[in-house]
Amino acid sequence: MQEKVLEILSQEVTNFQKLSDKLKEVVVDFDARSLKSILKYLREEKITIEFDKKIIYVPSLELKEAFAHSNLNHALWLEDSLNTNKYGIAEHVNIDDLSVFNKSDTLPGSKVKYTELEKNQKKYAYVLDCELTQDLKVIASFNGRNFVGLNNAVLYKFRNIKPIEGVNKDDIVEFTISSTKDEIVKDLTKLGNIKDKGIEGVIIKKIYDLNKFNNNLTNQLEKEINKESIKLKSEKSSLDVDFFTIDAATTKDVDDAIGIKKLNDGYELYVAIADVSSLIKKDSVEDKNALEMSTTYYLKNEKIHMLNKSISEKFCSLNIGEPKKSLIYKAVLNQDGKIVEEKFLNDVINVKYKVSYKDIDALFNNQEMTESFFEKDGKVEAIQNISDIDKLVLKNKLVDLEELTSKLKKSVNRGYYMTNTDYLLNENGKIEKIELDLRDSSLSQQLVEVSMLTANIGAANFLKNNYPYIGIFRNQKKWDEEENEKPKAAFYQEENEGHFGLQEESYTHFTSPIRRYCDLLVHRLIKGIINEDKPSYTKEDVDTIANKSNWNSYVAKQVEIREEGLLYNQYLQELVNTNKMSHKFQIEDFTENGIVLRNKQCIDVFLPYFKVNRKIQDYCLENVNTKNKVECLEEINHNWQFKVFLDNFNWLEDRKDLTVNFYDKNQYKKEEKPQI
Repeated sequence: MQEKVLEILSQEVTNFQKLSDKLKEVVVDFDARSLKSILKYLREEKITIEFDKKIIYVPSLELKEAFAHSNLNHALWLEDSLNTNKYGIAEHVNIDDLSVFNKSDTLPGSKVKYTELEKNQKKYAYVLDCELTQDLKVIASFNGRNFVGLNNAVLYKFRNIKPIEGVNKDDIVEFTISSTKDEIVKDLTKLGNIKDKGIEGVIIKKIYDLNKFNNNLTNQLEKEINKESIKLKSEKSSLDVDFFTIDAATTKDVDDAIGIKKLNDGYELYVAIADVSSLIKKDSVEDKNALEMSTTYYLKNEKIHMLNKSISEKFCSLNIGEPKKSLIYKAVLNQDGKIVEEKFLNDVINVKYKVSYKDIDALFNNQEMTESFFEKDGKVEAIQNISDIDKLVLKNKLVDLEELTSKLKKSVNRGYYMTNTDYLLNENGKIEKIELDLRDSSLSQQLVEVSMLTANIGAANFLKNNYPYIGIFRNQKKWDEEENEKPKAAFYQEENEGHFGLQEESYTHFTSPIRRYCDLLVHRLIKGIINEDKPSYTKEDVDTIANKSNWNSYVAKQVEIREEGLLYNQYLQELVNTNKMSHKFQIEDFTENGIVLRNKQCIDVFLPYFKVNRKIQDYCLENVNTKNKVECLEEINHNWQFKVFLDNFNWLEDRKDLTVNFYDKNQYKKEEKPQI
């Protein structure tokens, strides 16, 4: 029967049912199980492939050659030339190129043979063969049968590498795959086990070579810091403003402080930002190192600082009770919250209150503050020791800021509906539980966010109006909400193009020079305007900085997503192993491709529409472009109940065996039980 199968497939592209019907006409005692066995053999031998439910005969295809590129996560695409690091990870952002369809068969960093196929009016590359043209570094874990690559989230299986003595299940190893074929695996090193604290960071730092960054201080700068620290102790502010910082209780690198004055006819808002540029001089060793990083990298178990800790957490950090140099945005606003005057000042400030987000929310709910501090007469004391009068002064200032915030607050188009989640880690650095991250909706977060947005917008307008030919802006292109298009990523650029999500004609980053290099650049440009200096940067300089910052911002986001993915899969594995996963889910979002379900443990499950109850599918597709999606989600959850059973899961697998039950609450009966 195999000869007949090949004869039919060589003449036309077909599906299983049509192939079966044709074979029944020419094969005596046709057996569907035998046909399935034949097709499985042909797939394994790469004589046929299956694409979009069709069986395709490979010898009839036109094959091309290219190189496979990947990011740290799921993106995998082809380019004509190889531009990856030693782990096969692209050193640029170019994911709009031809995307790979069969990702799990494709080794990043390899030369591939592929064919172009089309599905839903989009072209894909189907990879048929991979060959290394240079040695490839691999970080992998052993799943008991195969080594599974962790270089990206696709989890490529190295089926031709046999178990190695001394390497046990869930161990993390690094080795080199030779391109010469003389030796498949060489230089094997054991890095640890997936259960080790911080192993996720070890993996990621190696793949993106984050260990290369150097933020050590030169002897010259250390001497300058000591000298300036002594000098600052006697510095006094020319401003009659009480500043307070609002951060998490554990925050050590404090970029910003806020001051507020209630006037008879409006308000004065002060946003003081650490004056890093007064210490880190342009083109100094520390400046070049900071530019090379462009941003601070935040891992769950550690932080990789853009600037040395002695700068970011001590000398420049706006710590309570310590005089600090600051670049200050001052806005005068009328009773309606409309800005009537804004300017930038270079001055020294002394933070009077160090307040945590938690304590601000507690204060506005008439609860005790327990995490904050205040300064009085040169002494810093716990907030519990504050007098009733001083406590009232602080509360009045926060009430004034809340009043102004409500007038300044605007709708920010983030382009998504799902509530973000927050991972709470245990002492072993693994997820203890996942909670909804409601910080964006808390009053304390809004007080800070609105103040920082106002200062960032003010900085962008200041640059645009005073340096019309040189500036750096945070732009975001418009996306088509009617077509349910995904939001475009924001990016740094020398030219101002506006920010669609914020609905602002000009926007930049000014408020975090300790953590972002572009903010440091903005400070230098603003101080140049204040001091009436000629621009110290050319357009070409700014363009170079913008490109480097865009790339490093992209890498930092990839690092965050990848680490969370590794932690999440381990957490899910633990829930499955202990049978503690809650089976009751609600719909959290829907798109043109499917629905997302979430349970109380914040476990998310994506279901494509062909696996969804038809009534729900029709309703979602009918409302996919609605501007009232929240109401639609409430409607579905009111009428339907979802139960999800994870029948089999391995943290090193890119697939999950699910059973999903759909219950119509109005009918009190089970509608479907599809196997997924």
